[in-house]
Amino acid sequence: MHRKQLFISLVLALTLFLGACHNSKVKNPIANVDSKQPDKVLFDRAVEAMRGLESSCNEAMRQDQLEPAEKYEAFFTVLRRDANSAIAAIELVLAQSAIGSQLIDNLNASIHLRALLADLFLVTEILEVRRAKSTAANGIAGSR
Repeated sequence: MHRKQLFISLVLALTLFLGACHNSKVKNPIANVDSKQPDKVLFDRAVEAMRGLESSCNEAMRQDQLEPAEKYEAFFTVLRRDANSAIAAIELVLAQSAIGSQLIDNLNASIHLRALLADLFLVTEILEVRRAKSTAANGIAGSR
């Protein structure tokens, strides 16, 4: 269940880089402007997802009994710090009355977003490898 939440959080964070759009008018409370810019909707959703990353990862660690726990907890502290840095960058962009392509390009190039994505890729890879090993071990034990 929590792996699913982690995966969903990753997908939402990656929406920063996608062009999925809809044209409903949105009130952005940070910038205090009305906008039809779908980027603002996506960024708002990504920020919300980023706020829950550390707790989702900690829950996955407890549920899967990942060891050594202190190593995971230390990394999840890094994840929180990188998420907070990425959120600050996104919120700065959202505070602008107009968001142009150059601003988005600069945000996408931000080391803060790239660090968070690298963190998420690392955690996802670790969980996928562990799941595959667990599934394989259960298959072997079940065939005896």
